[in-house]
Amino acid sequence: MPHDVQALVFALAIGVVLSGTFANVFGLIMDTRSAFHLPATSDVRRLAILGVLLFAAPHIVFCAARRALRQGELAPEHTFGICGVCSLWSFGVGYLIFSLMVF
Repeated sequence: MPHDVQALVFALAIGVVLSGTFANVFGLIMDTRSAFHLPATSDVRRLAILGVLLFAAPHIVFCAARRALRQGELAPEHTFGICGVCSLWSFGVGYLIFSLMVF
């Protein structure tokens, strides 16, 4: 596998893993029963939640699209388009982190 393709695959893998991790963190801070609950009572907390959501969104949107496809609420073409956008978003996040690690 050429080095460039390997770097692209590695960046996508990093993005998918980070997105899933941040999605779980987002679930913890938004769950009122959790010990890690972070109520959005100030602008700083809202920005912190938005920062976590920025990295968690590809996983959350991908899961919602898959659920909508299973329930028949979305056409398969729309679901595949959403999955493509989520893959690009995950790749962008992964490439950013990969570039910071290599730099």
